[in-house]
Amino acid sequence: MKRISNDTLNKYLDGELSADEVMELKTAFSADENLRKRFYELQYIHGELNRISEYELPAGFSSGLMLKIYNRNKFIKKQKAFIASVISLLGFTVLSLTAFAIYFILSQSSTVASPVVSKFTSNMQEVSKFFVRAFTHRNLKILSTVFSLIALASAYYVIGLRKRNL
Repeated sequence: MKRISNDTLNKYLDGELSADEVMELKTAFSADENLRKRFYELQYIHGELNRISEYELPAGFSSGLMLKIYNRNKFIKKQKAFIASVISLLGFTVLSLTAFAIYFILSQSSTVASPVVSKFTSNMQEVSKFFVRAFTHRNLKILSTVFSLIALASAYYVIGLRKRNL
């Protein structure tokens, strides 16, 4: 006799077997105690599963969930773009400071070694003159106020995004 699978027993419980298969299964039940035990276990599980009522999800649940997932992904993209812009600004600041440090070191040396260095030095002198004119005491106050406002607005923006998307 061939081994009867749990799938076949489940099909029997669901009424999906042909008449010949049902007769074959009943014959196997009378001959095999282990098969009967497996069947009664599956019958019990089948009965318990049928007693569980299906839960109705509220209308719009799927669309609301998908909207939350979309908004979360949008928030992450905005956050990454914001972080990238802050890192770029910091990178530009570090690069500028490095260029001024190189200029300062080269301008302090007593001998200029090459035309490239002298060209760089003269260009940096022009840039430094621009910054000296641009960063007067009054302008520094204005710039620090602007940067402070930008930092506050950025923090407010990031915190607002986090509150909306958590």
